[in-house]
Amino acid sequence: MLTIDDHKFTVVSADGYPIKSAETVLMVINPGERYDILIHGLENPKRQSFSIIIETMEHFNKTGSIIEPFFGAAKLFYEDFNGNSIEKLNPDWYHSRRCSPQNRCLVLNCPFKQFPKEYNFDCKYAINFESIENLEDSEILSSNGFESGYEEYFINMHYDSHMNGWMYQMPRGIPYFHKQNLQEFAKPCNRETCPPESDARFDDSCFCFYHLNITLGNIIQLVIYNMGYGGGYTNGYAHPFHIHGAHYYLLKMEFPEYNSTNFVKQPNQDIDCQQTLHCNEKSFRNSSWLNGRIPDIENLKNPTFRDTVAVPMGGYVVIRFRATNPGWWFAHCHLMLHQMAGMAFALKVGEHHQMPIPPSGFPNSCGDFDAPPLDSRLKTGYPDFV
Repeated sequence: MLTIDDHKFTVVSADGYPIKSAETVLMVINPGERYDILIHGLENPKRQSFSIIIETMEHFNKTGSIIEPFFGAAKLFYEDFNGNSIEKLNPDWYHSRRCSPQNRCLVLNCPFKQFPKEYNFDCKYAINFESIENLEDSEILSSNGFESGYEEYFINMHYDSHMNGWMYQMPRGIPYFHKQNLQEFAKPCNRETCPPESDARFDDSCFCFYHLNITLGNIIQLVIYNMGYGGGYTNGYAHPFHIHGAHYYLLKMEFPEYNSTNFVKQPNQDIDCQQTLHCNEKSFRNSSWLNGRIPDIENLKNPTFRDTVAVPMGGYVVIRFRATNPGWWFAHCHLMLHQMAGMAFALKVGEHHQMPIPPSGFPNSCGDFDAPPLDSRLKTGYPDFV
């Protein structure tokens, strides 16, 4: 979370695309997100420098115990300051000077519904941002349903390593160059050996090259949810979801039900997770929402065009984009440890003959090698790979 002592700032761009100005004094920035802000300078500053403060958002560990946030600080410096700096730099680490019960502070981009009651903060969310550019592809916002040219996927981000029960395993070679024999270079996913409700969290059978086959030109809707074991109090996280090769419209963001102390009581009930532990490969409880018939999205004025959004713990987001960029692309949690553990998948957009042809001589065997057994490396040292 970012704040600047005694200063307001205005957010004007998200993930590289301009948005309707949003003024605030506090803002959450999730991993992978990028924002452009305009700082409101002071006409008559009382001192030459002011603290720029960032703080981590994890205030409770997995047992529910309170942990102190980590802070980072820098200075906003007025070069032309002519007064006598009578005030010492005294960072407002806990926002007690600015935010009070009588003067609550607005926090933009909260990854949860609200802060606990002891914080004098009010939240706005990523779904509240508005684009200032007109939506050229109006079909994207349709809630009337689609008969063709549309694909819909439900993907659960759970544990700190899984997508729908799979743990992503990188292919040994670039898929484009192995389209005829991909199974030799990328382990296929097999539901017979890794059922969606498997309790074997790190079963080798669940490591595979998890990917979606997307038809070029289609409208793609992804319902990314964060539920089941790994998406709840003491066992879950809010996951920043990022796609390479595409920006998407954020159409819906829903949160779980919270108890009186603002901890997750139960996951959002729009996704049918009852009688299941892991909640993988589920869909909307109300089947009339399927095939793009999600209510209320037509009320969005101008949804933002993003490539990263935090999926709330116990909640979900709905995103849509038109698949116009052919190729193999990567989608993943932007918490690096989670991505490395397997919280990722690939998208194959279009057929290989529709993908741009790599330049002549482009290296096509990157990654295609077998490491020697560990015992041989201990004896002889690491060999040079060519």
